[in-house]
Amino acid sequence: LGKAALRRGEFEVARGQLEQAVERLIHRHPNPVTGEAHYVLGLTRRWLGEAEDAYASLYKATWNYEWRSAAYYQLATIDCQRSDWRSALGHLEASLDTNRQNNKAVVLKAMLDLILGFEHRVGAWFAEREGPASKALSVTSTLAILFLSKFVILEVIDIVFGDDVELGGLIEVVLLVIALMVANRAF
Repeated sequence: LGKAALRRGEFEVARGQLEQAVERLIHRHPNPVTGEAHYVLGLTRRWLGEAEDAYASLYKATWNYEWRSAAYYQLATIDCQRSDWRSALGHLEASLDTNRQNNKAVVLKAMLDLILGFEHRVGAWFAEREGPASKALSVTSTLAILFLSKFVILEVIDIVFGDDVELGGLIEVVLLVIALMVANRAF
């Protein structure tokens, strides 16, 4: 009933029914047979703007293998909205560890790896050159790649996923790519 109410856009009704379903499921055991009710409750709470409660419900759904990839992906999107890039990357990896065929996660990761790889190649090319002009061009090209890649990421995400994925604005995407660059260099 909760899923049907959610599909009809009756979020308050869906939340009430899903909370009852979760209570019935966990009455005798904290980890019920399926994580579906927790997952759908998390989605409902997210639609209602209750990010903290949604996060908790989605996290609870991750214990169940059937819902693990989807729940971790949703957690990563909430992390992105919060600009918590390290957690987003961790949840994205957990999602992909469970299901390497999660197309949304794969496309986003591939794009970011491509852009970061290009930035590293350009940086390496300039590192081989000597002189102040090459250093200045290195810094300028890195900044240009960093800046222009954000528009590419935002446009591809919009074309491929439409309204299903929201990374935020230009500032958030710049911070995401900087975090990924730092993370890639740290490992």
